[in-house]
Order: sequence, then structure tokens, then C-alpha cells
Amino acid sequence: MSGEQHFDDAATMGETGGDLTFSWSTEGLPIPPDLMTRAVSGILRGGKAPRPGSTVDRILDIVVGSRHTRFAPRPDADGRRILRERIDRAVSRNEPIPFSTMWGCIKHYVRDEDQGIDIAELFTVLRLTQIVTDISEIYEPGARISLIIEDFGVWYEDAYGRSPSVQKSITVNSRRYADGLIDLIGVVAGKSIQPYLFHDTVDADYRECIAQAEQNRDLLHAYWTAEEDSEARFGELCAAGWRGEIGAETRRHYLGRLRRLYPAEDETQWLDRVVRYLAMVLLYEQTGALRKIDPHAIRLSFYQPAPGIAQGRAMARVHLRGLPRTWCSAAMPPWTARGCWVLEPDGSLRPRIESFLELHRSGTTYHRGSLSVTRANQTADLLMNVVMRDGRPARPLALKQYG
Repeated sequence: MSGEQHFDDAATMGETGGDLTFSWSTEGLPIPPDLMTRAVSGILRGGKAPRPGSTVDRILDIVVGSRHTRFAPRPDADGRRILRERIDRAVSRNEPIPFSTMWGCIKHYVRDEDQGIDIAELFTVLRLTQIVTDISEIYEPGARISLIIEDFGVWYEDAYGRSPSVQKSITVNSRRYADGLIDLIGVVAGKSIQPYLFHDTVDADYRECIAQAEQNRDLLHAYWTAEEDSEARFGELCAAGWRGEIGAETRRHYLGRLRRLYPAEDETQWLDRVVRYLAMVLLYEQTGALRKIDPHAIRLSFYQPAPGIAQGRAMARVHLRGLPRTWCSAAMPPWTARGCWVLEPDGSLRPRIESFLELHRSGTTYHRGSLSVTRANQTADLLMNVVMRDGRPARPLALKQYG
């Protein structure tokens, strides 16, 4: 079953010039063309119109967005002040408004045959592109987004020490994912988004970065578990570049989230996952990857902000939804999720970003589908699966096994 939809709206797509064609096929349920149009239009026009005011204030309104495009509370007074200062700095110099964001490099725990970008990445790239477009409509220099792909696949999949074949599989899938994402950005966003690989932005090779991440993990684990000399452990962590204590509220947040995602694991395993993530947060600070690209950039994030984190880490940051709240209540990074069409109990199809782990545990089935996005002579290919919640006969979801 196949379909095609031409989307030609230069005003909407800004620097891309519009003229996008979506063509798709599914082995099961058909996707109506008008549904695709409504989903894409809903993302591109999901923001809040800026209020009358100065150019800086109107841009600030676009950046902050609304509860439909943002899943964290509005930035507080200090946060808005810093955002405004960074916007004002660019406007006073007649320069593009700078943004930056980090992006994972692999769909976690997904089998090789299911690996690759899907409509979660498409919808998120469309949303980022629309931010640039909205700013360009009121400010001629526009905006630019620096997107750093975190090419640490083996680290993120916790595959160090596993067989060379497992590590090679993850490395190949990471490259496939990064190449697919870069292709998609080129088709949809044009020059609005500039992708980088993390290791192209720092003066250290992969082995040095991993060695530093391992040291960071040990420091974080020692600090988190310290019953005695906790001040000394915290001092060692700060000396490595960490900012702010990891308080009880923040710890409950991280462990609670992992408890929901990995109910079969224990607290030791949850803690290992937390410190591995935070070790990378510290590595980015140590290498200065974001500062090297632009120290004044506004940070765009797809993670739920942890309560109680150090104020300096949360400033100049806006938390985005890949899909507007009107389409999907869930919000999570595209590389940790499955972007798919979901057949709802009432028979309707809706685009959603779903936790792959939770889909797997719920026993859902799916029909495989693919989507191509084309502009001019460029094409990006994606997965576009259709998920059934009622368990009807179709493909079962399965996790990657590292046996």
C-alpha cells in the first residue's frame, strides 16, 4: 500500500524553499494522504504567534513557544533574561540567532534490521526548521541551529567488553543512523541546521574521550554513593569540571524514571545508567564542544529537565517537543523513541513518539513501512511503521540481544 503527498509552501518551509514530497508504502494499513498533510502542517504551524513588540521580544516569544511545543515550564525570570540577552546580542550585531542541540547517534536496543531514522526524527527536524522559519519572517538574518551528533554508540549501548562483532554492529548502525539524519537535515532544513559529529568539534580522539568518560563515571559513582567524606568526593568531581550538587530531588527523578523504564533491573543497574549519562554531560563540559561552536547559543533540548539541577546547567535552555501536544502527549528524544503511526482503539491513526521499551513490554505488533522525503534532487529515506495496540497479527516488536 503506497501513497504520496506534495507539500509546496515556501512561506512555511522558509530557507528550504518548500517543495517537499512525501512518498510512502506500508505492508499493512494504508496512511491517508490528508492525514500526512495534517500531521506535517500541525508541526509547522504548531507554534505561538509572537506578540507585538520589539524584534527581540518577538523572537523571544518564538523561542519560548507554548505548552503545545514545549514540555517543560516556561523559563523563569532569570532564564528569560539570559535568553533575551543572547537574542539581543545577535540582533545588535545583525547576526543570525544561534542555537545548539545535542543528538544521539543510534536507536537504543533496536535490532539491526529495524535500525535507522524514522518519523520521530522527521517531525523533530521539521519542528527545528520551523523555529528558524518563524524567526526569519520577522528578522532578516534569521537563525542557525548547530546540531551535534553524539557519535558514542558503543558507549551508549554499554557494549564495552562485549565481542568485537557486537561492537562492530553498533558502530555500523551508529554510522547508518548519523548518515540518515544528515541526509534528512539536508533535504528538509537546507542550511537552517548545520550537523556536526561530536568528534569533529573537539581536539581529542575517540579513545581519549572514552577514557575521560570512564574517569567521569568513577567520580560520579563515588560521589553518589559516598557515605563518608562526601565533601571530598564532591570536591574531586568539581575539580573535574562538574557544576552543582546532585541533590535528593534530582536523584529521585533519575532513579524513578529508570525504575519505570527498566522494572526488571535493580538499583545498582539504575545507578550505573545514571552515572553513565552524567559522565557524558561532564565530558561535554570538559571538551567545550558547545562553547567552541558558539558560546552564546541558546540550547535546545529534548530531555525532560531534572528537578533541582544546578541553575547554570538549565539556563539559556528550551525543552522542545518533537510532536505538538495536540498530536502526542509524550515527549522524549527521537533517538530513544519509536516514531510511528498508532492504530487507536477507535480505529483512528495518529502519529506518535513512543518508548520502544514500553511498546515492547505492552505486546504491541506492527506493520513495517517506509517513507521517502524529497526536495529537488535530494531524497532521505526513513522507517514509518504502523503500530497496533490490539495485538492483531503482524510483526512482533523485539529488542536487540547482546548474547
